[in-house]
Amino acid sequence: MYSSEKNPGINWKDLIIKVIFFAIFILLLMWLFPKVPNMTAFYSNVFRENISYMQDAAKSYYTNERLPKNIGDKAEMTLQDMINKNLIIPFVDKDGNPCDTNESYVQVTKESEEEYSLKVNLVCDTESSYIIETLGCYDYCEGNKCETELKDENEEIAKQLQYEFRQAYTVNETSTKCDSSLYSTLINGMCYATTKAETSYETIDKLLETLKKDYNKEVSYDCSEIDTETICTTKYRTEYKTETFERIEYKTEQECTTKYEKESYACECTTKFVNGKYTTSCNTCYKTVPKKTCSNVSVPYTVTYTEKVPVQVPYQECNDYESTNSKICYKTETATEYYCPEQTVTQIGSGENLKCYGTDKIETANTCPNGYTYNSNLKLCLSNIFKKPVTNISQITKYKYKWSTSETLEGWERTGKTRSVAI
Repeated sequence: MYSSEKNPGINWKDLIIKVIFFAIFILLLMWLFPKVPNMTAFYSNVFRENISYMQDAAKSYYTNERLPKNIGDKAEMTLQDMINKNLIIPFVDKDGNPCDTNESYVQVTKESEEEYSLKVNLVCDTESSYIIETLGCYDYCEGNKCETELKDENEEIAKQLQYEFRQAYTVNETSTKCDSSLYSTLINGMCYATTKAETSYETIDKLLETLKKDYNKEVSYDCSEIDTETICTTKYRTEYKTETFERIEYKTEQECTTKYEKESYACECTTKFVNGKYTTSCNTCYKTVPKKTCSNVSVPYTVTYTEKVPVQVPYQECNDYESTNSKICYKTETATEYYCPEQTVTQIGSGENLKCYGTDKIETANTCPNGYTYNSNLKLCLSNIFKKPVTNISQITKYKYKWSTSETLEGWERTGKTRSVAI
């Protein structure tokens, strides 16, 4: 039999209508939104604002005190330095990535006596450039006196050649010196003879710092496990422990007594100019000086020493009707040892109470020969007689320098150095 139903297949009419409506929809969108906004200006403005931030921060930081002092000298900071000094806050490029804080920098160069240049170099992932600004004697440019120009890295900079010149001038230099081999030390405008003093010393005891260190030691303890049926008895074993003892010993020390004797010296000296030379005459004065006499005496002191002595230590030995359950266990404990440094002469006590003593030599007197007086600042004996120094005036040549675009300058000579300066 044959079916009266037809095979549905593809409805071409509906498909064509849908394609036409879809094409109309696309054309309508293209008419309403003819093109995507151009973001190039926005991205370029981000880079310019970042380099401007660095420029403003540099001009605020480089005050007169921080500017380079000599012509040709440079002062430089990286972007990281500026962030560390809180001169600027971290910023990002147009893609949201941080710029290179080490390759980006600001640099101030002293071009002449009245002119500086400020270079700001910014390096980011996809863009890098720099600006150069001229700073005059007014510290920073005002109004339209300076123009900041954003340059591409490959763009040539117009420069001019300058030559360095120098001009000689003479100045008088005054020097004062002693012309005598004996009176050869110049002090306060006068020439003195000097010699070393005979120094006396006294030895005294001084307390030294006690040293200490921690160490581990094994300590025994009873670790027996006793049952209720166990019978324990006390027994003794011989052990040795370290005891501390003291004894009296003697050491030899110097015991000194001081007597005073009268000693003459030159005083009330006067210097006169007679027959073409200086003549000094002095009176004889007397002073009392100490004379020390020392002898050896025997002084007792206490010596601490240790000795191991036997002791009877009780311990428990337990037995039951089946086995003996007695044993000794050991554990590690931390102990502190106190000891004296190498320069110790005497030590008293032990443990935390250990005292360490050494010796110290102190200066008690400085004696000068007749005709000399001891100077504590110089630690030398100065002669009581002195002479006037000789003053010499000599001329020395110095130079002043300048830069010029001219190859010759009247009254100046070329040094041979040149430099290129941005116009």
